[in-house]
Amino acid sequence: MKLSNKTIEYLILSLILIVGFLIRFDNYASFSLSNDELSAIYRCNFSNFHELFQQGVGIDYHPAGVQTFLYYWIKAFGNSEASVRLPFVIFGSLAILFTYLFSRRWFGAAPALFSATAIALLEFPTIYSQIARPYSSGLMLSMLLAWLWSLVLFPKEKEKKHIWIYAILLGIAFALNLYNHYFSGLLAFIIGVSAIVFLNKNNIKPYFAALLIGSLLFIPHIPMTLHHMGKGGLSSWLGAPSWWWPLWHIETIYNTYTTLVIILITVFYLRYKNLVSEVNSKIRTLLLIFFLLPLAIGFFYSIWINPVIQNSVLIFSMPFLIIFVFSFLPKEINKQSLIGLFIVSSTIIYSSFFDRAQWVVNIQDFKGIAQTLTEWDNKFPEENILRIMDSNSPDYIKYYLKDDTVNIKFAQWKIRDEQDLMQLKNILDTTTARQLNYVLLANFNNIAFNMMVNKYPFRTIYYGESNSVRYAPNADIFFLHNYPIPNANHLTQSPMFSVAKYTSPKDSIFNLQNIEFSQGLEYIIPNDLLEHVNYSHLEVQSNMNIVCHTPNTSAHLVISLSYDDPKKESVWRSAPLRYFLNTDKPKDFYFRQSLPLTKDKATIKVYIWNPKHDDIEVKNIRIFLTLKYHAIS
Repeated sequence: MKLSNKTIEYLILSLILIVGFLIRFDNYASFSLSNDELSAIYRCNFSNFHELFQQGVGIDYHPAGVQTFLYYWIKAFGNSEASVRLPFVIFGSLAILFTYLFSRRWFGAAPALFSATAIALLEFPTIYSQIARPYSSGLMLSMLLAWLWSLVLFPKEKEKKHIWIYAILLGIAFALNLYNHYFSGLLAFIIGVSAIVFLNKNNIKPYFAALLIGSLLFIPHIPMTLHHMGKGGLSSWLGAPSWWWPLWHIETIYNTYTTLVIILITVFYLRYKNLVSEVNSKIRTLLLIFFLLPLAIGFFYSIWINPVIQNSVLIFSMPFLIIFVFSFLPKEINKQSLIGLFIVSSTIIYSSFFDRAQWVVNIQDFKGIAQTLTEWDNKFPEENILRIMDSNSPDYIKYYLKDDTVNIKFAQWKIRDEQDLMQLKNILDTTTARQLNYVLLANFNNIAFNMMVNKYPFRTIYYGESNSVRYAPNADIFFLHNYPIPNANHLTQSPMFSVAKYTSPKDSIFNLQNIEFSQGLEYIIPNDLLEHVNYSHLEVQSNMNIVCHTPNTSAHLVISLSYDDPKKESVWRSAPLRYFLNTDKPKDFYFRQSLPLTKDKATIKVYIWNPKHDDIEVKNIRIFLTLKYHAIS
């Protein structure tokens, strides 16, 4: 019995939907909740909606939609990883269906199945369907919006009698996108305005009714939106993108450029081998606009005003690029298109699941760090361990420590400013603990880390249970000791693989009283070192002996990198000595700093800046240079 094309289409669609859901469901609750997820969970701890809106939404940068949803969802189903993430797995799976429906309406069965396959299998939409943030929900809502937009503007004969129902649903979809995320709201605005090229006497009334419904539903949120907009961007932790960022984003969408090239070759071959009837060129143009305009707005806003652009916020417009590429396929399913679908599916599966050893999840590993802390506590139950954490909140790690918080307590949980650094100094000066656990769940603070290493110079590399997920680099746990133990690295000694070292004359002493700038060490980076283009950073380690006779000194250790080319801006890093020294006590002082490595000729200088002419003695200055692939972390 020969199956009809319609039956084959629905069978393939069912398979795509099932596989897409299973991929998203697989291990979705096994890896750590992210900083943003834990923040959202703890911002649900309010007794009523008014408190949630004012305090839980007001301190964030996102509209109230997802936070409100989580507030009621957690009340009903709890805040476990599985419970919190499950709706977003479902949202990500429904996005596959709505991508199919929108694409099929405009371009036919084959382009729709190819597009749905890409959304189902590509790593980018899959990962963000396993995280309880507004990305998979926005992906679903943007495609739902596009589908309803098509129904209202171009209803088929049987659909015309339901046009006002579709208009109401479209208005709700507009509002939901606005409430979900400001970038999904931006896309909804672009889609809404774009309809002007398709309006006629048959659809203008229901379409404007949809716009009115969406606007009225969002009016209550406008004051909160203005509050969010007044907070600026994310420059405290997100840098401006490079000019190459858009090309990197396209590669992220398709896993690799190799995958994209194979897809393009497949589309070109199938189009060449089959007679393809042209569709309305306006819709193809709009698909590119729906993808490119949010990208361009976010990109230039991030460069010229405040950084906001990330891959995640462009997931809402991503399907339109995929649909555009596959729109050039023949409409109907045939033997050749099925072979092409197999090739595309196999390519994406390989690049998503076999070409990479691990999932790349840009989140902090709260779960793994909590497990490691517990294991370390069980391994040394009698030890007096000092624990310092740098995190956005002390509550996030407690989500995973749970009952272990009775034994595992932190003397300090954030290191942001002068007050925090002085608190850390006081803790280090007074503690009798022989071991230190430093939990890093924020941006790496080099001064704080050097303060700890000066007190606890031996580091043990210790990992708990392995995980198949690779986490963000700004999450780590350091095990430091003030005594040598087997397999520990002595961080303050001469680096094992230093490429150069330079020392002051033996027993040389510099008395800085009444002197603003000490004699320093200068090192001209040789050409052979500059040729190591595979390395991105030069790590400078400075060791010296210091005695400070002035309380709370204002002096700084300065490490500078100055270029021979006067057009290149010098790099300066400094460390206030008051964080490291106690009055009248000689100290072997250690400091390590990463500097960018370029091919330009440059000179490194290490010296003491003493602006208030404090009474300081410095001797035996040494510097060591080590090539690194990345900055210290």
